Amino acid sequence: MPGQPPAHRSPWDRPEPSAQRSPWEPPEPSGDVPPAGSPPPPPGPSRLPSAGGAPVRGPDFPGEPGGPLPEGAVRPPGRGRALAGAAAALAAVAVAVPLALSLTGPRPAYGALGACADLLPDDVVAEIPATGGHTLGGGPSYYYGEAEPGVDESLFCSATRDDESPALFTVIVLRYLPETRDADYAEPRAHVTRALAPIERGLAGASAAPSVDTGDDLVADVELRDLPAGDGGHAVSYADPRSANPAVAAQDDWAEATFSTRNIAVDVIYRGTPDMDVDAKLDAAALLATTVADRIGATLDTV
Repeated sequence: MPGQPPAHRSPWDRPEPSAQRSPWEPPEPSGDVPPAGSPPPPPGPSRLPSAGGAPVRGPDFPGEPGGPLPEGAVRPPGRGRALAGAAAALAAVAVAVPLALSLTGPRPAYGALGACADLLPDDVVAEIPATGGHTLGGGPSYYYGEAEPGVDESLFCSATRDDESPALFTVIVLRYLPETRDADYAEPRAHVTRALAPIERGLAGASAAPSVDTGDDLVADVELRDLPAGDGGHAVSYADPRSANPAVAAQDDWAEATFSTRNIAVDVIYRGTPDMDVDAKLDAAALLATTVADRIGATLDTV
């Protein structure tokens, strides 16, 4: 989990920070019906059923080919019209099948990520709680591409003010190779699953619990929420953190969010300010993640 000291983390996590280093310090960014009331039709041999129930046909039925039909008879469709109808039905199927496949198959992969300011312009950042006076920085980070196979490009973006450390929030965006579409983007989905696994083990089926051992030399009061961003993810908060790592134990409460969308996986860490309660930080992390998911869909081209 990107906000924790990586004692047993996924392969893209940073090396364990020293006692004096914050775990959030980033690596360098490198028809027819008669009308009502009409009189009934006059009786006739071609319209009234016989006692046995079968209609009585006159000697002129069905008449000369191509000529007028006896009263009450309906001409069957000709061979040409039947063939034309069958051809039209087949054509409709031919169009519907690939259309259905295109609607149910994997969507196109995203191309280049661009810059942090493209995903999080100033007006978007201003909507995130407690960002007044903060500046967004960061850029490409080759660390994640080297540490996690299949990552083709990554961004590390953070909002800071003066010499503030750790950052108010951090957003890590990993773009996997477009070929991950062939397996329905299993790799970025697995990234989200790996981040969630230790939290679910610690909660043992609950959505919140005190003193949860996350498996990373960290014990905290934890709350977990589903995150309806992109293809799905989760948001989690950590309150009253306890750890043998002083850099973690000294931190205030914080929240994280992780989701994937097509060939992209996103990790959000929201630290907030000391006067914010942990529920507000969890709300902010979820808002930030959802905002990034919307911006990815609105700004990135597909390949």
